Amino acid sequence: MRRGIGVVGLAALLGLHGVPGQGRTHVVRLTGSRFVPAEIEANAGDSLRFINGPGGLHNVEFVTDSIAPPLRQRLADAMPGEKIGPLSSPLLLSGGEVYAFQVPALPPGRYPFICLAHVTAGMRGTLVILP
Repeated sequence: MRRGIGVVGLAALLGLHGVPGQGRTHVVRLTGSRFVPAEIEANAGDSLRFINGPGGLHNVEFVTDSIAPPLRQRLADAMPGEKIGPLSSPLLLSGGEVYAFQVPALPPGRYPFICLAHVTAGMRGTLVILP
């Protein structure tokens, strides 16, 4: 009999956790001056897990000016923890530290985010909400 890792095992290896129909988990690594991957395609109900790399001080901050005011509040309500600014995560200080939240109901579109400490070095990403 042939055995493999199966769909669930493959999803775990790729960082796509969750039960079908209940949203996926998207893992984003904060490494150097980059978000990896820099673009995440997601749906409402999916989870985002930002994992800090070694030796970095990072955060995740959605670009307020690019998001309509009513949608800003949805994002703010979905983002837990003490924020260091509007639509911002707390600072992630240690390697392996995780910041996670569930994607709220947002209209399809592009929602840019940055790392405030490294935006001048080009640390930018985009959450793409699918139709």
